[in-house]
This record gives sequence, structure tokens and C-alpha cells, in this order.
Amino acid sequence: MRKFIYSINLIIFMRQVRWYKQDLGNPTIIEGDYLDLSSAINMLRELKVTIGEPPDGIPWLLGFERDDSAFIEFVKTDLEDYDVRYENPRVGESLMGSLKYNEAVNCLKDFYEGRELRWKFKLEPY
Repeated sequence: MRKFIYSINLIIFMRQVRWYKQDLGNPTIIEGDYLDLSSAINMLRELKVTIGEPPDGIPWLLGFERDDSAFIEFVKTDLEDYDVRYENPRVGESLMGSLKYNEAVNCLKDFYEGRELRWKFKLEPY
């Protein structure tokens, strides 16, 4: 008797997401191309810390935008703390607040998967 082993691959639909960044004190936004989730998480981890009041009020900023015009932006304020700004015009959400690194990563994953942000209760409307 032959035994058959079947493997089931779970495919999670990932949306098309572009990245952009803004350097400290520089009003120019640098736009990137589409980026996979793993690379986006690496960029988030490597984001430089903005200490104190940044020049001209412009911090080191890393953002991601989906094709549906929703976006999420991160400013690293400490080794483990991020200020997060999220907008989803399709549902009329505009939220911001502070999250720990792991919470920020979870929100980035949710953003890529098109789901509601699991830590959005920690963010406030603006």
C-alpha cells in the first residue's frame, strides 16, 4: 500500500505596496518601488532614530502606500519606539500614536495583508 503525503500551501494575498522615505531636515520625499513584506520589515528595523526636535520639523520618516491610497508612516523615536501615522481614505480613518517595535511590525503586516490594524486601539484619530 502506498502512502501519499499532501502538503497544503496557504497563500495570503499581499497587496501591492510602495515605499517612500524622507531624510532628516529634508523636505524632499524619496519614492521607491514596490517592496515585499520582508524587505519592508528590514527597512523599518533599520530606520534611524529621530532625537529631539528635528531640523525644520522634518524627522527621519519611512512610509508605505498601497494602490488603494491607504498609507502608514513610521518615525523611530527610540530604539524600540515608533510614532505611527495611518490613513485609509476608503473607510475614512486617520490615526496616529506611538507603538513598540513588535506592534509596529504587526501593523505593517496587517497593512500589507489589507486587514484592520491589530494595534489600532492604541492610535488616536486626528
